[in-house]
Amino acid sequence: MKNKIKLFAAFGLVTTSMIFAAESVSRNGREVKPETYSVATFDSGFGGFFTANEIAKQARALSETGYGPFAVVHYGDTLNIPYGEKTPEQIAQFAAAGIMTAFRDGAEDVFIACNTASTQIERIKEILRAKNPSYPNHVYSIINVSIKEAMKTISRKLKTQDVVTMVVMATPAAIRSENYPAFFAKALKVEFKPGVFTKLTQPRWLKSKGETIDSYTYVNEFRLGLEKKVLMYQMAPANWVDMIEYGAPDAEKLAAVKSDLAMLTSQFKPETVFDVVGEFCTHYPVFDAMIQVELRGLRKVAPDTPFIVQGPLMGKLFKEQFLQKKPFKSDKAVPPPSAPSIYLSGANIDATKVLVKKIFPNDPEPSVKRKEFLPVQ
Repeated sequence: MKNKIKLFAAFGLVTTSMIFAAESVSRNGREVKPETYSVATFDSGFGGFFTANEIAKQARALSETGYGPFAVVHYGDTLNIPYGEKTPEQIAQFAAAGIMTAFRDGAEDVFIACNTASTQIERIKEILRAKNPSYPNHVYSIINVSIKEAMKTISRKLKTQDVVTMVVMATPAAIRSENYPAFFAKALKVEFKPGVFTKLTQPRWLKSKGETIDSYTYVNEFRLGLEKKVLMYQMAPANWVDMIEYGAPDAEKLAAVKSDLAMLTSQFKPETVFDVVGEFCTHYPVFDAMIQVELRGLRKVAPDTPFIVQGPLMGKLFKEQFLQKKPFKSDKAVPPPSAPSIYLSGANIDATKVLVKKIFPNDPEPSVKRKEFLPVQ
């Protein structure tokens, strides 16, 4: 028992005041051995690991108060990345296969930490429902929490100004689907009308997949009466996901962020300044600091413009959903979860290990293994 406490302390997961019951937990003096509550995140690649880490943070905090034990696992469909170039039906089928794998492995809940996959959430649930009617009730989309968070700023700004501008940064597939503007139109209680796309063909960074790739911009307008309106812009820098997944050098990443943001924002009116920025791709935390610096340098954001990063939002959603189930609570703290494990459908195991170590140098090294995501039959 003492050795276990030392191990957790070495990882920075306990305080000196915590007392663990490793094999069992106590409730009203009665020793009970609880089952591990398994949670999974799913993404087309590594980006969802940021969300898995945020969920693990919430799980550790819950463990301190007597909930758990927890296990967090990330599933990345790197065999089929990037989803941004797949058809809607392919995206739904690939995502359903990965989510189904998580359920087969014992996951209680699956959080889709992939914006592109989330655009097909209804089709994914339809596929899963055919296998087990209860599965759709345990699948959560990152799009829903992101829209709620953005609407907080939009609603507040509309009280003091007639025009509110927002920009959503996402993958080409997410933008081409027009799901985000459709969801925002519903939240704003106005009719959705298609916006205007601009395709920007540029050199492809990952040459093994072709010479060129298409980035996109998009503009839509939601009129809220005679005077007030919300202007929605979208930007889809097509190379970024591959650069993150395949380990582009930092200098190349920075150069891409600089050139791509200059190219994409130049498609909008020069006076455009964003009131809220949604970084609606789970890979973008890697670029978050660069994005903020460049957009400020381009004078496209105000000093108080919020940048929405999705991982923490999903962490909070996990906590809310878990507590709504009124789970068993021990009188003592229980062992916290270890670093989230990673299962990948592709062969980029070693590259992912290097990427995790580089981005999270102070965290325990997670287990990274390959697993086949079988199609849902």
